[in-house]
Amino acid sequence: AVRYMSGEECLQLHVPPQKKISGVKTLIAKHLSVSELFQNLVSGVAVLQDNSSIVATLRADEDSIEITMVLSLDRAHQNLASGWKSLHALKSLSKFGKGGPDTIAAVVASL
Repeated sequence: AVRYMSGEECLQLHVPPQKKISGVKTLIAKHLSVSELFQNLVSGVAVLQDNSSIVATLRADEDSIEITMVLSLDRAHQNLASGWKSLHALKSLSKFGKGGPDTIAAVVASL
């Protein structure tokens, strides 16, 4: 389950344990219209890294995890500063307010 910072569940995903966190972010982007660029995913106290897999975050006694989605502009800001990724960042930022009610609810819930 993916939750907002408020604790409210926003999405239930069923993915294979080998799925990379970057792939989970892609699914969240598809379902909630929140670009991967703005997503930070957390499980417990651990920030989930894009290149790790779901199975790497599971404890031995778990078969599923709870993920909290934290929305952040940090990576967009870094991309704008880096130059070569700035076009992607600008495109993502331009879509940020156009995601509709689900995107607005995600932003409000994360405040």
